[in-house]
Amino acid sequence: MPQSIRRSLSIMSLSLAMLATATAMHAATVDFSVVSVPEESGLELTKISVNSDFVCLPKVKRTGKRVDWFTNRVLSLMPNTNNIAYLSFRNNTTNIFLKDLAKQGSSRQRTNRTGVIDFSFSPDGKTLYFSESRGKTTQIFSTDASNGYVCRQITSGANDYSPIQAPARPWYFSPAPKTKADAAYGATI
Repeated sequence: MPQSIRRSLSIMSLSLAMLATATAMHAATVDFSVVSVPEESGLELTKISVNSDFVCLPKVKRTGKRVDWFTNRVLSLMPNTNNIAYLSFRNNTTNIFLKDLAKQGSSRQRTNRTGVIDFSFSPDGKTLYFSESRGKTTQIFSTDASNGYVCRQITSGANDYSPIQAPARPWYFSPAPKTKADAAYGATI
């Protein structure tokens, strides 16, 4: 192989190696957890909350190059109604509030707790299930979805999250993993 071709191949190899290194270094400095999506053409969004609703967002924890997301439910439609439910952080407490989408006005507080972290409704919309964090434990409770604050404690474990109720099935929850393996548990109420 002529020396001019070998020299060209060496230069190309060096250029490719430098490009790959520069690309890898650039990718390492990009924060892909911050995503912006332009509004789609023709999509009309309606604002349904106000700043004083203090709607919670999922928890994101950044540690060095690591990003952890706690994908708890912070927003849900209430079945068979015009209500939307959301978690709100007010007065150093987190609770569930309902807002009627058909009316303008304030929201109604549905729980009177200190640290609600996620929730769901029964399929008929009559019961509200939620997880509450108290110190180092998280337990599941239920209450009437529309009236009163009386709550029933469902679990007494240390790490119970994500309550759901399937139609005509037992009620389920999945606790936080105590080992590296995740698990889901069910109970009939």
